[in-house]
Amino acid sequence: MAESIDAVLLDIDGVLVLSWEPLDGAAEAVTALRRAGYRVRFLTNTTSRTRGSIARALRAAEIDVDDHEIATATSATAAHLRHRHPGRRVLLLDDGPTDDLGDIDLVVVDGDPEVVVLG
Repeated sequence: MAESIDAVLLDIDGVLVLSWEPLDGAAEAVTALRRAGYRVRFLTNTTSRTRGSIARALRAAEIDVDDHEIATATSATAAHLRHRHPGRRVLLLDDGPTDDLGDIDLVVVDGDPEVVVLG
C-alpha cells in the first residue's frame, strides 16, 4: 500500500452501479482495495436515498460496505450545519428523506428558520 494514500474515495453511481444495478467487477475491485489495506469510502450526491438504503442496495450488489462508509449530499449537509450553524433552526427545501440529518432542528416555512438549505 502506498503510504501517501489514506483512503480511496469511490463515486457510487456510474462507478459501482448504474441505476442501482452492479457494474461488472465493482464488488471485486472494492474487495481488492480492502485486501490491499486501503480504507474505502463511498460518495454520492443523491438526496433521494438514505445512507442505509444505499448501503443495502450496494450489499445486494455484493459490494462490501457499512452504512457509515457512505457520504451523501444529505450527510455532508448535516455535518456542515453541525459545524457552521450548531443548534440553529433549519428550513430544508428538499423532498428527499431527512433521516441522515439526524439531530438537525428542522422547521416549517413559518417556523422562524435561522438557516435555509436548498436541496
